[in-house]
Amino acid sequence: LSEQHIFIAIDDFGTGYSSLSRVHDLAINTIKVDRSFVARIDAPSKPSNHLLKTLVAISHDLEISLTAEGIESESQRQWLLTQGVKHGQGFLFSEPLSLTAAIDYLNRANSSAGD
Repeated sequence: LSEQHIFIAIDDFGTGYSSLSRVHDLAINTIKVDRSFVARIDAPSKPSNHLLKTLVAISHDLEISLTAEGIESESQRQWLLTQGVKHGQGFLFSEPLSLTAAIDYLNRANSSAGD
């Protein structure tokens, strides 16, 4: 599949039917960690952070890209960055956009980056 530039992502990883065996058995390119793990980053009790750290470590060890879903606060973003998470999505960055709105958003971001 990778020779044909087809990439596979597991969405909402850590919930439902997603499992480590799927990551091992399939040629997975990206794990998208479910927002429920990210939401707990700011919680006073942080046992789920250990699980999230483990998922990040596994993705690094297997050289699989990891995307954190549901980033809503700067503190969540900072915590994820300190763990080496390079990809994320959530309302901190933008609400869901139509194709046209996404193109406009990216054009504005690119033009302001050149300033």
